[in-house]
Amino acid sequence: MGNFGFLILQDSLLDGGFRGLLFALVVVFLTLIGLNFSKKFGEANEELISANPTTLSNKVILQITGVILFLVVTAFWILSLASIPDLAEYLGVVGVIQSILITIFSAAYMYAIIAIYFQPDRANLKIDKSSSVAEDLIGLTSFGLKIPLVLSSFISKFLMITGALYLLVAFLQVVFLNFDYYLLDGGYYPETLGVNVFTGLIYFLSGAFAPFLFYLLFLVFFPIYNYLLAILHIPKIGK
Repeated sequence: MGNFGFLILQDSLLDGGFRGLLFALVVVFLTLIGLNFSKKFGEANEELISANPTTLSNKVILQITGVILFLVVTAFWILSLASIPDLAEYLGVVGVIQSILITIFSAAYMYAIIAIYFQPDRANLKIDKSSSVAEDLIGLTSFGLKIPLVLSSFISKFLMITGALYLLVAFLQVVFLNFDYYLLDGGYYPETLGVNVFTGLIYFLSGAFAPFLFYLLFLVFFPIYNYLLAILHIPKIGK
């Protein structure tokens, strides 16, 4: 059923006509809406961060976690790049380039997250020596909820670039297509085009709407932390 859907998508792109035109118009319409959402909600996310401070008694836990994540991501990045030559004969030229770029983009995304662990102020997480253990716990858990807000614009661009990469690969496949095999090494079958186009569109549209989704998630879950903080501050009233 999945392959059938990809083949329909491929036919829409290759055959043109009304179906291809309709598909293109829908994609353009959704992209324009998504890009508009991305810009507006990217700014709204920054305002949410500024309006919702949290505290932590010591930033050592963040620094240790950041170092561990840095080592893990670096090892993953090196091992991923090292494994590409062994897979080259299976991936083909386009597949190798695609794997390298996605590995680099993914590493950049993870390093951007790690950087926030060393700069908690970007998430409006303040160091307060008087912060209690419970407040520390709330600060740490809400920190994870704020990270997508801090990086919403970056994540949006990352996903859209990844989507554009898949669409570029699909375009190259069309150029080199002979309807039985792709002329590039790697043995691509025709339905691979539909897979790459579909994946590219999912990534691209996800990136366009990502800041809006992060905004909604924050509005749904962060009030829970605010209620807990309010309860913790009740004993301090009047002191």
